[in-house]
Formats: sequence, C-alpha cells, structure tokens
Amino acid sequence: MLPGGKVLTDCHLFDDVERLEVRARKRRSEASVVYADRKRDLCELKVARPGRFHPAALRRRDIHDLDPGESVYAVAASNGEAKVVMGRVVRVLREGEDEIVLISSRLTPEYSGGALFDRSGAFIGVLTHRERSSSKLSYAYPARYILMRSEAEAARVQRTAGASPFKTVAEEYLNRLAEASREGLKYPEEARTQAWSGTASIRFDLDPSGELLQSFVDVSSGYAGLDVSALLAVRRAIEEVPMPPAVKERGLKGTVSITFAPSVAAEARE
Repeated sequence: MLPGGKVLTDCHLFDDVERLEVRARKRRSEASVVYADRKRDLCELKVARPGRFHPAALRRRDIHDLDPGESVYAVAASNGEAKVVMGRVVRVLREGEDEIVLISSRLTPEYSGGALFDRSGAFIGVLTHRERSSSKLSYAYPARYILMRSEAEAARVQRTAGASPFKTVAEEYLNRLAEASREGLKYPEEARTQAWSGTASIRFDLDPSGELLQSFVDVSSGYAGLDVSALLAVRRAIEEVPMPPAVKERGLKGTVSITFAPSVAAEARE
C-alpha cells in the first residue's frame, strides 16, 4: 500500500471474487480496481477509507541500479501477517518489450502480488509467480510499470491547467459521469454467478441544448448483459448529474468505459 490509499498487486488474485477488502490487523476497508494492466497482471486498487491506514512513504529504486548478487527481500501476506524471504538478484532480463528482475528465491504462489525490496527498504517491484517461470527462479515487474500510470495522470493534470476553460469543464463533467455510472451500475446476477468480466465503452452525444441525442455501445464487453447494464448506467448518470452551462451551450460527444470485474470501475474520456 502506498500513501493515499493506493494498493499495488497482481490482478489474477481476485479474478473470481465479488468483493475486495484491504486489511491490516484490525483495520480494514473495502477496495475497488481502478487500473488493470492485464498484459503484466498488475492492478492498482483504490481503498475506500484510506484514513484507516498509515502506510510508510516508499522510496522507489530503479532496477538498472541493481547489482547481480545483491540481497533482496520478497514480502507477502498470509492471514494478515507478513512473510519475508531473502534472495539475491540474478539479473535484469528483457522479456519482449518488458524488463523483469530475476531473483534466486524459489517463491510459492502466495507471494504473487507481494513486493520486492532491497536491504535499505527501497521498493523495487511487484512479485509474480507463473508456471512459465523457472522452477528455481522467481521474478518481479519493476514498480514503474504500474506507477507510470499515476505519473502520466499527473502530467495530464498539468497539461489541463493550461487547457481551454471548456475542455477543463468537459473533463470534470465526464469524470463525474463516470463516477455516477459506477455507483449506479447494476451487475447482473447471472454475470456474478458466471464470473463474467470485460470492459464496455458507451458513446453518447449531447446536443447544444444539453439533450441526449444518442447513446450506444461503442466497444462491447463480450457479453450482451454487461453491455446493457453499462448503457443503462450511463444514461441514468446523464439524467442525474447536473450539466455545466458550458456543456449545455456547446454540446458534447464523450465516452464512458465501465470495467466489469469482481469490483467495478469506470473511466471517461472526451
């Protein structure tokens, strides 16, 4: 967990669950998925009540600073208690477009989604256990692969500061629509039972008077039931969220993307 209620882990750990909870001894809070990098199996969670936790500020270490043979520590949680295994850096290996840190420890699957630290406590990356891994080696993805999303978002906010007033208002409105869509979403019971997952993108067009001209499924989740639920959630959000005068005057074409998983997140873009 990072300050601000952000949690980094492996996505596959909760592929078949309906509810996520973060716990530290007696402190607990529900959490939801806000970003998923399925290629690398890395997910970012948002804790609903971050004030209940007090994570230490982590210093991040670039993998290119690691030396072969250097001591590292794999940390995982088991029944709420930390488990630590010491190992050594074997090497930094390129795998396709990615770089991974191979470590000498033979980690069990319960270390998936845990963290790798150096001996000074600097955060190196997120641990991954897969069958394709060597029987004697485990590895970690560098922290930058999941944190760079936050850095990109910070850069976007900085660019928005110099953007046109309408663009700023439109983006804020789209973000409110996404949040309202997520809160009002009805996850079909059949989808929960069958553990359906996917992302549906809903495209809509508001005319200059603020009336909804059309809304439709632009990108399907792969399941008709999920698509319909996403479409209805976005339509309700458009009816309920107050429309800024600037949007009413000029109209707006936008997209709200809703991800169906054990937890549901929504994102919007203009």
